[in-house]
Amino acid sequence: MSMSADDGHKFWLGELNIPMAMARGKVKVGGPVGKLLRLLPAMQPAFTIYRTFLQERGQESKLDA
Repeated sequence: MSMSADDGHKFWLGELNIPMAMARGKVKVGGPVGKLLRLLPAMQPAFTIYRTFLQERGQESKLDA
């Protein structure tokens, strides 16, 4: 999966709709799309970890994507 850094940031914030981004060409998938889509729910806990990571480093301004 590849995307711009801005879209990657939105993804880790949980604010990027991957199926919609794929349809618009913002996200490129180099493998089976079905497997990627089934993996997305497992990524939910990582969104909180990413927010905590930014807060711990004083990057709260980046939380307003």
